[in-house]
Amino acid sequence: MINRKILFLAPLPPPFAGPEVTSELLLNSNAFKKEAIIHIKSNIRNDNANKGKLDYAGILNFLKIYLKVLKNLLSTNVKTFYFLLSSGKIPFFRDSLYIYTAWFLRKKIVGHYRGGNFDGFYKSQNYRYRKYIRKVLNKVDCNIIEANRFINTYKGVYPLEKLEVVYSGIDTKECWIVPREDEVFTILFMGHLIFAKGFYDIIHAYKELFAKYDKQIKFVFAGTIVGYKSGEIEFLNGKWRKKFIEEGEQISSEIQDFINSCGNYNAEYLGIVSGLKKNHAFQNADLFVLPSYTEGFPTVCLEAMAYGLPLVVTPVGSLPEVIKEDENGKFTPIGDPSSLAKNIELLLNDRVLRMRVGENNYKYVRDNYDIEIIAEKLLKKLKSI
Repeated sequence: MINRKILFLAPLPPPFAGPEVTSELLLNSNAFKKEAIIHIKSNIRNDNANKGKLDYAGILNFLKIYLKVLKNLLSTNVKTFYFLLSSGKIPFFRDSLYIYTAWFLRKKIVGHYRGGNFDGFYKSQNYRYRKYIRKVLNKVDCNIIEANRFINTYKGVYPLEKLEVVYSGIDTKECWIVPREDEVFTILFMGHLIFAKGFYDIIHAYKELFAKYDKQIKFVFAGTIVGYKSGEIEFLNGKWRKKFIEEGEQISSEIQDFINSCGNYNAEYLGIVSGLKKNHAFQNADLFVLPSYTEGFPTVCLEAMAYGLPLVVTPVGSLPEVIKEDENGKFTPIGDPSSLAKNIELLLNDRVLRMRVGENNYKYVRDNYDIEIIAEKLLKKLKSI
């Protein structure tokens, strides 16, 4: 009997962003190690700042990856082709070449969109490119998304019955809690230091709190400094897109100014963190904040919860399906630094609530989002196509 294989096209760290980290965890899971998985590393760039950039080096790297994919797809033992679906104009065109190749060779095709703004990307394109997107996607046998609330955003673009929801997971064995001895209340942020991730809002919220509490509080942040990047608008919708179009350069300048002078506000920039440095950041924090404007399933929130941290997050992406108010943390309105400051302050001053929420989160993630649980669910979908 022929062992039908799965060709798994996915990126690995670096950079240490959600898709790269999750792909590595899946491939290292016990569930995946038992299956006939052929992995091809899909990284065209090794840093977040230059993702989506079109240049000679990028084209050359893509061609090398494409030839590896083609070679493996030509194998009759490959039944299913799995890849991460992109939502930028150039990256989507790149994905379409993979899709058409796999479709022509009669392989089962499974796309996985690890984001929360595919409809925003689709609607921002002209009529011809939207038509092209629909045509390409209809060659995909199954599209995995990260939240049930995203299903209707594909209406008219992709058959809804072909959508499957699989949440992200983390390696909970790598997350452990140590006693906190520092009396300074520490707020932690991890992610791209950009407007779309809410970093601009946390800066203003924290400055408001610092003016009141001074060195009783501390802000620690980690992630990639992207600077002004016009492509960021693809992750924004409505009035937030308009705001960034009009004020993006000024906003990015304010973000950079804060990073440069963060020591004046009892704040610390850790850079890009991984391994023990990342563990220590979680262990030394009291609260995790992610006031994003758009998300898919932010695994960094799962990581924070696994370390027993309460969350203050915006109700975006999968978070309203995963987070419950006062059980896992607090929801704060999008684009509202004052409300963000109030939610942080509430948890700052209510240690009992903070401890109860932290204990809930520690258990909740281990029971529901350990990578072994998620890997089994994803494999079941891949093998059923």
